[in-house]
Amino acid sequence: MKKIIIYTMFSILSFSFSAKLSENLNDEMLSSLYTNHLMYKSMYIGDENKNTYYKYNETSTRPLASVTKLMTATIIFDEIEQGKYSLNTKVKVDKEASKVPYGVVLKENKVYTVEELLHLLLINSSNSSAYQLALFSSKGNVDMFVKKMNEKAKELNLRSLRFNTPHGLPPVDTNRGMDVGNARDIYLLALNALSNKKLLEISSKYTYETSDGIKIKSTNSLVKLDNVSGLKTGFHRRAGYNIVYLINNGDEKIIQVILGSNTSQNREKLGLKTLEFMKESVE
Repeated sequence: MKKIIIYTMFSILSFSFSAKLSENLNDEMLSSLYTNHLMYKSMYIGDENKNTYYKYNETSTRPLASVTKLMTATIIFDEIEQGKYSLNTKVKVDKEASKVPYGVVLKENKVYTVEELLHLLLINSSNSSAYQLALFSSKGNVDMFVKKMNEKAKELNLRSLRFNTPHGLPPVDTNRGMDVGNARDIYLLALNALSNKKLLEISSKYTYETSDGIKIKSTNSLVKLDNVSGLKTGFHRRAGYNIVYLINNGDEKIIQVILGSNTSQNREKLGLKTLEFMKESVE
């Protein structure tokens, strides 16, 4: 399975679409790709103009896992735009954040810029970084930061999104509620993120190194493909394997959301199926 996926990735690594994708896509055509519903629980594909090309259980509420961090990043970038701080603002790691597990775990009293923390958040999916950004933004009150996340969801009319943490860890690790939402609302959250070039730039990197030498790789191997950008993956046992990413075709942008895939390989395979189909449909 792994060899097949790697081969497929290299076979479409540098293709470019020669026509508008929106003229060649529809639900009936795409439905033939995703008949094995054991591979995922819900899916949504749409473009930057809110045209829908495929949907399955798109309003079913699912655990988001680290896809939650897309909202965390959204709040941070909103506050940067508001002038509350900048990408270059330095942040000292709190003891509380240094105890949050999985991904890169930050060391207490280390100092990073907001930009470095965003790289760790979006590329490596560092829960420690998510928690530290929440502490920094809300002056030590993570509950206040989570309130901002839910207020932003309400502002964007994303009614299915309910946040309890800044990172998406399950209740067994946090003693908090589950972060949840549906595929359509994650698509709309991603649509909102498209206007933020820096968020897209960071989340589209495959590798990165911090100023103190921490080397990371993206949790989303699809970003190695020329036409793919970001945005975020997620996983824990109850959520399954989630992803939201962007397909670029010049000025045209298409977003695919997959929630509840049963393996990371199948999550990637579903994405590759979409890309291969789109390549063939415009040739």
